[in-house]
Amino acid sequence: LLLSLAQPCLYATFEIYGIDLTTASESAILLSIVPIVVTLVYAIGFREKIRLSLAAFILLSFAGVIVTVLGDVATSGKVLGYLLLMMAVACASAYTVLSKEISGRFTSIEITFIMTLCGFIFFNGSSLLMGHGLEGYRIALREPELLAALVFLGVVCSVFAFIAYNQLIGKVPAYKASTVSLSVLTVTGVIAGILLRAEPVTIYKIAGLVMILTGVVGASRPEELPAAQTGKE
Repeated sequence: LLLSLAQPCLYATFEIYGIDLTTASESAILLSIVPIVVTLVYAIGFREKIRLSLAAFILLSFAGVIVTVLGDVATSGKVLGYLLLMMAVACASAYTVLSKEISGRFTSIEITFIMTLCGFIFFNGSSLLMGHGLEGYRIALREPELLAALVFLGVVCSVFAFIAYNQLIGKVPAYKASTVSLSVLTVTGVIAGILLRAEPVTIYKIAGLVMILTGVVGASRPEELPAAQTGKE
């Protein structure tokens, strides 16, 4: 339940209102520090040894996100928006760590099912408390395109994506999973913007994508076993 409270309930709430109060470039940069926070949690809280090269590749991916949005940088100066986005980062980091810790007791489908159920109760309950009732459902049913977009977002981008991500977290270190996930999101967003929305291809985007992909490939490399251990095998 704590995991489900962090993601999707609180994370989505902080993210939506935080993005609304800031610019797209600011939100992209702030939300991309999740892998760094997760790495610090494991290095400091769990005293896990993080390879220097791995930390360098994670920072390279983060730097790639910054470079990608450099051409569109704009600042809002709204401190509340920054605080909300940082709360979203904290929730995403907590979710990643918690998912890793319970991955040995529950399957990715079981974890995602509870997350989806809690999210359904939380967001529908919030809508009722805010006085919106079922208006959102009525609007969606009147607009086929909107309904199709919501179904795609809910089923593919939420359920299937979280099943895959929870599965990934269970198989690899959490800081690696978060690095791969957020980097892929950035790369996908940039490519989709270029192909589907005819956004301009800039040197910043090309350089940023190269940095992100290099960081992901480097961070995803398997851990090297000590010489003594490999000798025993």
